[in-house]
Amino acid sequence: MKNLVNMNRALTYFLNHNIIKTIVLSFLSLSLNGHPAPVVNYVISPFCYGDTAYFSNLTTRANDYTWNIYEQDAVYDTLFNLIYTSTDTNLKFRFPFKRKYQVELIGNNGHTTILNRTIRVDSVIHSNFSYHDCLSQFSNLSICYTSCKWDFGDGSTSTMFSPIHYYNSVGKYKVTLLASKGNQTDTFSDSVSVYSLNTLDGGFTFIPNKDSVFFHANDSVSGGYTEYHWTFGDGTVINSYALSGGRKVYHKFAKTDTTYTVFLLVRSLCIASYSTKNIFIPDTVPVTITTVFPNPFETNMVHIATERKSDLSKILITDLLGRQSNNIIVTETYKGYDVDTGDLPKSLYVLSLYFGNEVKRFQLVKK
Repeated sequence: MKNLVNMNRALTYFLNHNIIKTIVLSFLSLSLNGHPAPVVNYVISPFCYGDTAYFSNLTTRANDYTWNIYEQDAVYDTLFNLIYTSTDTNLKFRFPFKRKYQVELIGNNGHTTILNRTIRVDSVIHSNFSYHDCLSQFSNLSICYTSCKWDFGDGSTSTMFSPIHYYNSVGKYKVTLLASKGNQTDTFSDSVSVYSLNTLDGGFTFIPNKDSVFFHANDSVSGGYTEYHWTFGDGTVINSYALSGGRKVYHKFAKTDTTYTVFLLVRSLCIASYSTKNIFIPDTVPVTITTVFPNPFETNMVHIATERKSDLSKILITDLLGRQSNNIIVTETYKGYDVDTGDLPKSLYVLSLYFGNEVKRFQLVKK
């Protein structure tokens, strides 16, 4: 029975406090319509066991906060028990024992985001840190130090306690923190993954090709997990990530000779940007791109050139009284048709070209 109780406690802890829940809740909140979810973060002032620790809240877009402190169980070191809760914006707390604690900050603005970090409280120096990709923020979780030096893995360094560092490209970097107090030092290294460069351009360009359009989002450096939400104004919506090709999309519009309002929202885990453009989709092949030559004509031959050759179903020549000429001979050519008017006398005629439900008429003059 005791083992069963411990298993239940462990499962409850896993569901409530592990990083998977934090990521899932953040993603679900960001995916909802309306305002974006909070971006939760905090940093800690240097302290040692016996000192009061001060936590500075760096959360953006939140209205309410909840701090929870969990203490490592004295018997089962994989379990943590809630010992303190606060709804203050910032937190100060004196840890009662030398052991591990988890400090959880919950930000809420209608959506909820949770950030939970483990801190080892001791009276000797220990180096440790956490990285928040959204804010490019390194949070120093070291204990009993007075100075530090960071190596960000890209040739840059810093001596700030909890610095902000922007990388020039996405990827994985090995970061090393050296914490010092007098002659005592301790080093901690870990790899951080940079998914977003915190620079978004929600604009886009487009290249029409008849009734279809190729769209290209301007942003190209935000990272593979950037979301692209395309709304084409005809009821079609595409939601995709950069990893699955959401930056470049191809869309065919159902109606031509129509103006559509196209909207693009680009969103990373941290920031969002958007733009709107009106796009006119012309007729696939305009009927006006049809020519008849020579006109006036002296010989019997009239040439018809049209980009809608495949749509041309009927060719008809009538006189001014509407009488049809039956002696014409029509021959197909590469770009249209040749019409032999035969023995038509010199006069004015009407050449009618039938493109489906459309009719294009030309006045012919035979000299």
